[in-house]
Amino acid sequence: MRLVLSQPSHRGLGKNSHIRSMMRLVERSNLALEPEDVLVLPEQVGGHASERDYVDDVAWLARSCGCHVVGGSHIRETDQGLVNCGVVTDGSGSILAEYEKANPYGPELEVEACH
Repeated sequence: MRLVLSQPSHRGLGKNSHIRSMMRLVERSNLALEPEDVLVLPEQVGGHASERDYVDDVAWLARSCGCHVVGGSHIRETDQGLVNCGVVTDGSGSILAEYEKANPYGPELEVEACH
């Protein structure tokens, strides 16, 4: 099992998910990912995408790479405010876990203040 950390050279916290563009990084790396490997995406890679788009993109990436994916996170708007949250999938794209960030910090606080 290998833990693969990913970080794009630039990323804007926009309306859309940047997960599909992460596939280009994986392809350029020439890594032969195995089913037991874990690919970890950066925080807020899902931007402000809808919950459905974010989950679909993480599942698509997991199926495309054939490994587990920790989906970084995305900003979900709830009745209680903004939540930085994410999902974990297996290589078939099935959701294994969901998580929320307990303590936002740095730029995340600025994002919350903008809404």
